[in-house]
Amino acid sequence: MRQILLPDECLNELLLYLDNKTLYKCLFVNRNYCRYAIPILWERPFKPSFMNSKHSLIINTLLNCLDKEEITTLIPFQINITENRTPLFEYGKFIKIIDQEFVKQNIITWLNSTNGKVLTERYNIAKYQDIRVKKLINVIYHMIIRQGSNLKELNLRIIKD
Repeated sequence: MRQILLPDECLNELLLYLDNKTLYKCLFVNRNYCRYAIPILWERPFKPSFMNSKHSLIINTLLNCLDKEEITTLIPFQINITENRTPLFEYGKFIKIIDQEFVKQNIITWLNSTNGKVLTERYNIAKYQDIRVKKLINVIYHMIIRQGSNLKELNLRIIKD
């Protein structure tokens, strides 16, 4: 049976209409689908719908994108990067929208799962001063910018109690 190939522009347009669950399945169809699905999936990795079991995967993937200099800056803060695989893509350059509060929540949850230390569930500057959260945010943002970010929106909110 003969396979009909869509032009790249059409395939990209079609994938824009899919939800994340379906887009994820497209990663396994072939390399072409994967190449177009990844940027769409990574436009906004820190969002409420990803605040479940995927938090560790997102942070681990971004940490694997760090260069040696960025990794070295984490050593004094006792931040252990368990896996050091070469990523398939430069995921940081696909990120278009960052919500600062969700980044913090993802990092706090990741820190909880990696070292067993119980951290504050809700981020609050007055209650939670773990410098590791700030350092991880800093190094992840640095990596995103270094990779030639297409960042279009940065949502900053200050929570006061």
